[in-house]
Amino acid sequence: MTKLKDIPVTLESHLNALPDLPPTAWPNAPAFDFEADTLYLRPQISVGRNAAIGTADSDSSLHNGMYQIDIFIPKGVGVKIGVDEAQRIADHFPKGLELNTTAGKLKISNADIESSGTNLGSHYQISLLISYTTVIS
Repeated sequence: MTKLKDIPVTLESHLNALPDLPPTAWPNAPAFDFEADTLYLRPQISVGRNAAIGTADSDSSLHNGMYQIDIFIPKGVGVKIGVDEAQRIADHFPKGLELNTTAGKLKISNADIESSGTNLGSHYQISLLISYTTVIS
């Protein structure tokens, strides 16, 4: 079974295994030096729902959550590069992928690109939402 604290570590480790990954920004990389012409990522975990499984006295639950990766693309570079990067990351988290945590399996349910480029002024933002399920104790 997975502990809640294992989830971000497992997902981040899998993301970081992808070659040629852009730099990570915000709260994940406090030393990030923002450059206006740089494509960068902002991964974050969204709190999921837990549902008890097993007997009433069991302390295990099924946990569903979301790993959101925002891709920021400099305005002069073009949105297509960000969409391509989002798709490359989504392909790295295919539906059905099982990742090992220190205490069990975390299964990817889906990876969807949810935005085709929100204009933020100097950058566009594309959001990739990765759904996962695991058992926690």
